[in-house]
Amino acid sequence: MRIIFILLSAAPMVLQAAATEEEGLRRVQAHLLLDDLSSAYDEVLHLSEEFPDSKAVGSALVEVLAANGMEEDALDSWHRLSAKYPELLVDRHLLEELSWGVLKKGLQSNQYGIRLTSLIGAYLTKDARAVQMLVRMLRDSNAMIRSVALQMSTGYADAVLKDEIVRLLKEEKVWMVRLEAIRAAGMLRMKSLVPRLQAYVMADKSTFEERGAAIEALVRIYDQISLPEWGKLARSNRAGLRHLACVLAAHFALEETKDEIVRLIKDPHPDVRIAAINAFGLHYRKQMEVEEAKSAIELVLKDSDPAVAITAAWSAILVEPAFGLPYMAEWLNDSLPEHRRFASAALAATGDRGVELARQHLKGNGDPYVRANLAQGLLGQRIEVPACCDMLYDFLQNEKRMWMQDTRRNPLFSVLSPSQIRHNDQIPNYPEAIDHMTRLQMVSSLAIVEDSRAL
Repeated sequence: MRIIFILLSAAPMVLQAAATEEEGLRRVQAHLLLDDLSSAYDEVLHLSEEFPDSKAVGSALVEVLAANGMEEDALDSWHRLSAKYPELLVDRHLLEELSWGVLKKGLQSNQYGIRLTSLIGAYLTKDARAVQMLVRMLRDSNAMIRSVALQMSTGYADAVLKDEIVRLLKEEKVWMVRLEAIRAAGMLRMKSLVPRLQAYVMADKSTFEERGAAIEALVRIYDQISLPEWGKLARSNRAGLRHLACVLAAHFALEETKDEIVRLIKDPHPDVRIAAINAFGLHYRKQMEVEEAKSAIELVLKDSDPAVAITAAWSAILVEPAFGLPYMAEWLNDSLPEHRRFASAALAATGDRGVELARQHLKGNGDPYVRANLAQGLLGQRIEVPACCDMLYDFLQNEKRMWMQDTRRNPLFSVLSPSQIRHNDQIPNYPEAIDHMTRLQMVSSLAIVEDSRAL
């Protein structure tokens, strides 16, 4: 009876202690929810002194230490706690809290490399908690981090991230970040930004990269386009909008716009002519008889702008190889190296129609960049594989200048050429980075055909 009496007497105190512990843990979680980390820390310290052997309190201590950026203390506490309770070694919630604590502390670092690594880690979680971290990095002082955060924002598409993209398009001063904001607007199909993107296309002060990114973004945003709306773009007095019309016509394969595309092939602006010829070569030539197609591009084969003339030669080869190859051959022997290299990339894009001419210049052309462009094109078709591999390997070994893949003159043709990339204050060693990426792409081409020298 005495034992029963003692147990009954102690029961209220046990219940009160349990209630106190549970209530304290609720307060800790409430402070964490309100992001009041200092109060959560004070509360959990008091609980850990009062209940030193409690598993729940120990877990809360680890969580609060991690949230406060005290990741080393959190890890030590977790080790001590898991020694008592081995099941915590595989406790998913606790492991996640430790990981988020490390990422959160990394975002507060003064070293941009650590912030960047933490940002990538947060993005890869695909967790809702990463959204606020992305917002914070979109406001970071480092342009490189803002740029990367914009690229990652397209994987979440939360409203708060879209608001930040709108803000950056209005306020951002660094062109590299603006470029990524334009691309993000397209990836997220933000229709509210169509007028601003069209302004980039029309503005004379827009850089080539900004105009190209804006056109690409608009193409992504448009689900479809009506003929009257397309006609307004095609007949606009702004060259940028006429350029956009050509890209949209090719993208949606608008059958009814054939005559307008043929008219735009003779447009006063060279960028519009190139875009119209691209649309013609990709789609509209297939709607015409051979003679009609020849007539549509005959005039621009001798255009005063070399990029227009070479693009016209590319489309002429697609219409009828015998018609276009003589013009392309002239450009491959041009006195200016930039014209030869652009022509070689265009010829590589003609597929099997240009194989014989490509073979001739693979062996006989004196410009190593011409040969490299042709070798990459032939290798893609698995033609002359040993010769192309030898040529690319020799090029990798002997060409010491920095390289780049240039799409400025026509986005359809990626031209391997000597680097013209300028140094960027926001990206250390930017020209060298582009050079290394270009070389790795060439090594990748060798690896795809299982050339042992790629190892």
